[in-house]
Order: sequence, then structure tokens, then C-alpha cells
Amino acid sequence: MDRIQGDTCHFIFVLTDAFSQSSLSNALAVLNTCNSVLKRQAYSWSLISETGNTVSSSCGVPITVSSGLYSVKRQDFVVLLSSESNPRKQSKLLVNWVRPVSYTHLRAHETKANL
Repeated sequence: MDRIQGDTCHFIFVLTDAFSQSSLSNALAVLNTCNSVLKRQAYSWSLISETGNTVSSSCGVPITVSSGLYSVKRQDFVVLLSSESNPRKQSKLLVNWVRPVSYTHLRAHETKANL
């Protein structure tokens, strides 16, 4: 599905234990600033975790999320925020969820580029 002017771009931030709180804060600040400059809700976001439970950042601040993993719309952007100390240590469930999401988004991008 192509985006048209006026559509809202949705970002899904997947938080894992000991994620970088500064990375999340910086990303949300940029999206929020864009909305302010554009004077409309051009960008929206959700915070989720693997289980839907609260996740603690690398500095120990607990962050409440809206849900656990769910089916992602093709037009959504998924951002995985993992631990800075061990970014490759993820559960099989999360890895298996990310793979088809990334493949679907990659294929959608390739299809548009080849038109």
C-alpha cells in the first residue's frame, strides 16, 4: 500500500530488556518534533515488548508498553531496541517474529523499486 500525503506513518518500537533509553527518547523526540512542525499527526508510534510486560531500560527505568508482539501492517515501520551490552541475545520467539516482518517489508520495498 502506497502512502499518500496526509497519511500517518506508524512506528512500532519493540523494547527488550536493558534497551537504550536514550535511543528511544531521541527517536520519539524527532517524530514528535516533525508532528509539531507539520502541525498534524504525521507520525505515530507504539511501544511493545515480547510479552506485553513492562520492560526496564539499561539505566533501570521501567517502561510500560501497550502490548506484546502482534501482526504488523505492511506499511508500519518496526524498530527493535535491544541491549547495548548484548544486542544479539534475543529469544527465539522474538527472532522468529522479526524475520517475516523484515522480509515482508523488504519485499514490499523491492517491489516498489522495480516498478
